[in-house]
Amino acid sequence: MRTLPASPVLDAWRARRRLDRLARALRARGWVAEPRYADLPPLLRVYAREAPTIGDSVLAVRHLDG
Repeated sequence: MRTLPASPVLDAWRARRRLDRLARALRARGWVAEPRYADLPPLLRVYAREAPTIGDSVLAVRHLDG
């Protein structure tokens, strides 16, 4: 029987690395992506240039399969 990780949230180093990769890809497509890494868990704020007051925060989590 396989066990799931205790927490689905990645450690801060891995989360920042994956969020940085996502930020680069989003910026290349015209989105604004601002890292919010001072707090835990690290977040990436994403919004369109045309609507800077409306956006989402992205959190990196571990896939359930590990």
